[in-house]
Amino acid sequence: GLPHVSDQLVAFLSIGLPHVSSEAVVAMRSLLRRHPELLQPAPGGGASSLAHSVGTFVRYTDEPEARVALLWIVGEFGEHIPEAPYILEPLIDEFGEEPASAVRLELLTAAVKLFVKRPPEMQAMLGSLLDAATTDARFTEVHDRAIFYYRLLEHDVQAAKVMFGDRPPVPKTFVEDMASEWQDRLFEEFNTLTVIYGLPSERFIKPGLSANAAARKELAQEAADEVARANASASAQAAREAHAINDEGSSNEEESSDDEDDSEEDDEDDSEEDDEDDSE
Repeated sequence: GLPHVSDQLVAFLSIGLPHVSSEAVVAMRSLLRRHPELLQPAPGGGASSLAHSVGTFVRYTDEPEARVALLWIVGEFGEHIPEAPYILEPLIDEFGEEPASAVRLELLTAAVKLFVKRPPEMQAMLGSLLDAATTDARFTEVHDRAIFYYRLLEHDVQAAKVMFGDRPPVPKTFVEDMASEWQDRLFEEFNTLTVIYGLPSERFIKPGLSANAAARKELAQEAADEVARANASASAQAAREAHAINDEGSSNEEESSDDEDDSEEDDEDDSEEDDEDDSE
């Protein structure tokens, strides 16, 4: 069952191969996305065995993708993981040395999520992290995200709790399970209501009013024009080649005819010379 799968992934962490351990952490995130009940408290009220194991994951996250996966787990289920704040603490202390932008972004989000769930333990750490992120301009997206979180918390902590405190229900279908055509459409209209409704824009916006309708129509027309131009160019090239072949054939026939005429004239001259010789 599922507990056996999670136990096997935890066992992979100590196998001694960094790439295997990193992939195990990434796989654990995927498993928890679909089955968050694995980190729910045990029937007696204490933390589950998996929740106690998460603290050991940090030593196996050499790859940036694995660190991102671990941070997502801590931020999403931090209220069930006893060591959650102390997993983030060394990463926050070394924030300035983190080279991966994705890890920095996920660390910011995880720290804010954990702050709204466990404020006494996270307040000082979150303040230190926001200060480091807002003063470091090397990663623009990280800097902007940190300013957004800072202003949100300064303006309305309760709004932040609404945004980050409640875990959304597990979706019936994950985007990676959708058809590739739908994924392309989703990312094409990512900053629109398409993501919320789960439908392409033409399904809930009148034709012609969609933000991308005109652009798609223009691109389609440009593509059709390009194909037409390519076909016309290919036809013209084929006609030129056919004309050149015909000209070459006519030229060869004329040369052959001239050679035959010259040969006949030479034969007539030779015949006349032979007659004269016989007469003498």
